Amino acid sequence: MIENAKHFKALSTISVGYDQFDVEDLTRRGIVLTHTPDVLTESTADTVFALILASARRVIELAEWVKQGNWKGSIGEACFGVDVAG
Repeated sequence: MIENAKHFKALSTISVGYDQFDVEDLTRRGIVLTHTPDVLTESTADTVFALILASARRVIELAEWVKQGNWKGSIGEACFGVDVAG
C-alpha cells in the first residue's frame, strides 16, 4: 500500500504502541508516524480489575455451571470464591 502512495505524508494509529510499523522504512520515505500513548491506561487498569474480580469470585465458571442447569439451590461455600476487598 505504501509503495503506491507517493504523496503519503503521515500515518497515525490509535494504538499505544507502534512496534507493528517499520519505523525505519517510514522515516526513509519521509512519512511521519504518530500514535496515542497512554490512551489505554485506564481501560487496561479497568480490565485487569475486572479479571481479578472475575477470577476471585469464579464468575465465568459459575455462569457456565448455571447455564448447564446445575443450580438447584445454594452453590455452597466452596464455590463462593475469595474476597478481594482489603
